[in-house]
Amino acid sequence: MRTTIIILAIVLGLIGVGVGYYHNKQAFTAKDELNRERYSRMTAEEDLLKVTEKLASLEKEMSSIKTRMENSEKMLNQTMSVKDELETKLSDALNEKDSLEQKVRELTQAIKDKMSAASKTGEI
Repeated sequence: MRTTIIILAIVLGLIGVGVGYYHNKQAFTAKDELNRERYSRMTAEEDLLKVTEKLASLEKEMSSIKTRMENSEKMLNQTMSVKDELETKLSDALNEKDSLEQKVRELTQAIKDKMSAASKTGEI
Protein backbone atom coordinates (compact mmCIF):
# COMPACT_ATOMS: atom_id res chain seq x y z
CA MET A 1 0.00 0.00 0.00
CA ARG A 2 2.82 2.28 0.72
CA THR A 3 4.17 1.91 -2.82
CA THR A 4 0.74 2.68 -4.21
CA ILE A 5 0.60 5.89 -2.20
CA ILE A 6 4.12 6.82 -3.37
CA ILE A 7 3.21 6.08 -6.99
CA LEU A 8 -0.04 8.00 -6.61
CA ALA A 9 1.85 10.95 -5.05
CA ILE A 10 4.40 10.90 -7.88
CA VAL A 11 1.62 10.79 -10.54
CA LEU A 12 -0.26 13.60 -8.78
CA GLY A 13 2.99 15.55 -8.53
CA LEU A 14 3.68 15.06 -12.24
CA ILE A 15 0.10 16.06 -13.10
CA GLY A 16 0.53 19.15 -10.89
CA VAL A 17 3.79 20.04 -12.62
CA GLY A 18 2.13 19.54 -16.05
CA VAL A 19 -0.86 21.68 -15.13
CA GLY A 20 1.43 24.33 -13.69
CA TYR A 21 3.56 24.34 -16.84
CA TYR A 22 0.48 24.58 -19.08
CA HIS A 23 -0.99 27.50 -17.13
CA ASN A 24 2.38 29.24 -16.96
CA LYS A 25 2.70 28.95 -20.76
CA GLN A 26 -0.82 30.41 -21.18
CA ALA A 27 0.03 33.26 -18.82
CA PHE A 28 3.16 34.11 -20.83
CA THR A 29 1.15 33.98 -24.07
CA ALA A 30 -1.48 36.30 -22.59
CA LYS A 31 1.25 38.63 -21.33
CA ASP A 32 2.83 38.72 -24.80
CA GLU A 33 -0.53 39.53 -26.39
CA LEU A 34 -1.08 42.27 -23.81
CA ASN A 35 2.37 43.72 -24.56
CA ARG A 36 1.64 43.65 -28.31
CA GLU A 37 -1.67 45.42 -27.71
CA ARG A 38 0.03 48.05 -25.54
CA TYR A 39 2.69 48.57 -28.19
CA SER A 40 0.13 48.93 -30.97
CA ARG A 41 -1.82 51.45 -28.88
CA MET A 42 1.33 53.44 -28.12
CA THR A 43 2.31 53.54 -31.79
CA ALA A 44 -1.25 54.52 -32.73
CA GLU A 45 -1.14 57.37 -30.20
CA GLU A 46 2.25 58.50 -31.51
CA ASP A 47 0.95 58.39 -35.08
CA LEU A 48 -2.12 60.36 -34.01
CA LEU A 49 0.12 63.01 -32.41
CA LYS A 50 2.24 63.21 -35.55
CA VAL A 51 -0.84 63.56 -37.75
CA THR A 52 -2.26 66.22 -35.43
CA GLU A 53 1.00 68.17 -35.57
CA LYS A 54 1.12 67.79 -39.35
CA LEU A 55 -2.48 69.00 -39.60
CA ALA A 56 -1.71 72.05 -37.47
CA SER A 57 1.35 72.76 -39.64
CA LEU A 58 -0.68 72.43 -42.83
CA GLU A 59 -3.42 74.70 -41.46
CA LYS A 60 -0.82 77.32 -40.58
CA GLU A 61 0.73 77.01 -44.04
CA MET A 62 -2.72 77.26 -45.63
CA SER A 63 -3.42 80.42 -43.64
CA SER A 64 -0.11 81.89 -44.79
CA ILE A 65 -0.85 81.00 -48.41
CA LYS A 66 -4.34 82.47 -48.11
CA THR A 67 -2.88 85.73 -46.78
CA ARG A 68 -0.36 85.87 -49.61
CA MET A 69 -3.11 85.13 -52.13
CA GLU A 70 -5.26 87.95 -50.73
CA ASN A 71 -2.29 90.33 -50.95
CA SER A 72 -1.64 89.22 -54.52
CA GLU A 73 -5.29 89.81 -55.40
CA LYS A 74 -5.10 93.33 -53.91
CA MET A 75 -1.96 94.06 -55.93
CA LEU A 76 -3.62 92.66 -59.06
CA ASN A 77 -6.68 94.84 -58.51
CA GLN A 78 -4.47 97.89 -57.98
CA THR A 79 -2.47 97.05 -61.09
CA MET A 80 -5.65 96.59 -63.11
CA SER A 81 -6.95 99.93 -61.80
CA VAL A 82 -3.72 101.68 -62.80
CA LYS A 83 -3.84 99.94 -66.18
CA ASP A 84 -7.42 101.09 -66.78
CA GLU A 85 -6.50 104.62 -65.73
CA LEU A 86 -3.49 104.62 -68.06
CA GLU A 87 -5.61 103.26 -70.92
CA THR A 88 -8.12 106.07 -70.34
CA LYS A 89 -5.33 108.67 -70.31
CA LEU A 90 -3.83 107.14 -73.47
CA SER A 91 -7.19 107.22 -75.18
CA ASP A 92 -7.69 110.87 -74.15
CA ALA A 93 -4.17 111.72 -75.34
CA LEU A 94 -4.78 109.99 -78.70
CA ASN A 95 -8.06 111.87 -79.12
CA GLU A 96 -6.31 115.15 -78.26
CA LYS A 97 -3.53 114.29 -80.72
CA ASP A 98 -6.07 113.59 -83.46
CA SER A 99 -7.84 116.86 -82.66
CA LEU A 100 -4.58 118.81 -82.75
CA GLU A 101 -3.53 117.14 -86.01
CA GLN A 102 -6.90 118.10 -87.51
CA LYS A 103 -6.41 121.72 -86.36
CA VAL A 104 -2.87 121.72 -87.85
CA ARG A 105 -4.27 120.44 -91.16
CA GLU A 106 -7.00 123.09 -91.09
CA LEU A 107 -4.50 125.86 -90.27
CA THR A 108 -2.11 124.58 -92.91
CA GLN A 109 -4.94 124.55 -95.44
CA ALA A 110 -6.01 128.04 -94.33
CA ILE A 111 -2.44 129.32 -94.76
CA LYS A 112 -2.21 127.71 -98.20
CA ASP A 113 -5.55 129.24 -99.14
CA LYS A 114 -4.45 132.71 -97.97
CA MET A 115 -1.13 132.36 -99.78
CA SER A 116 -2.82 131.30 -102.99
CA ALA A 117 -5.39 134.12 -102.62
CA ALA A 118 -2.59 136.58 -101.87
CA SER A 119 -0.59 135.38 -104.85
CA LYS A 120 -3.66 135.79 -107.08
CA THR A 121 -4.24 139.31 -105.85
CA GLY A 122 -0.56 140.12 -105.93
CA GLU A 123 -0.14 140.96 -102.29
CA ILE A 124 2.96 138.90 -101.82
